[in-house]
Amino acid sequence: MSHQHFINFKALENELGDNFKKNEKNENLPFSDIKVLKFSQDNPFKFLYKTSYLADDFEEIDIYKNQVQKNTRTSVIALSVQERKEKIKNWTVKKAYNAPNPIAPNKKRDLMYLVDNNYVKRTYYEFYNSLRV
Repeated sequence: MSHQHFINFKALENELGDNFKKNEKNENLPFSDIKVLKFSQDNPFKFLYKTSYLADDFEEIDIYKNQVQKNTRTSVIALSVQERKEKIKNWTVKKAYNAPNPIAPNKKRDLMYLVDNNYVKRTYYEFYNSLRV
């Protein structure tokens, strides 16, 4: 993978929301406790989960809800699914990096040492030599 494959999702998080910790009953939920996840195309802003394989019913998390609460601080604006879809219709994602990230000079020196002493195949010489410092 190169720097061109990395996307910055921070702007989308600010628009979409980042509520992955509180369910619809306002209970805290450690994400590591989730055993089953269920997503629906009909409502892409919510997901259903179970914390036990034996549970019959799913609990629900609205990832957008927390963002709305942060922005208004006083009340929750209940946007319909269609309104939410319209809001994100023209989102664009931005690349995280415009150029390859440089590496530390010591790291490049050590990598070149490994190549020069045949710990790494010589066929990779050009790649390691082209790394920016």
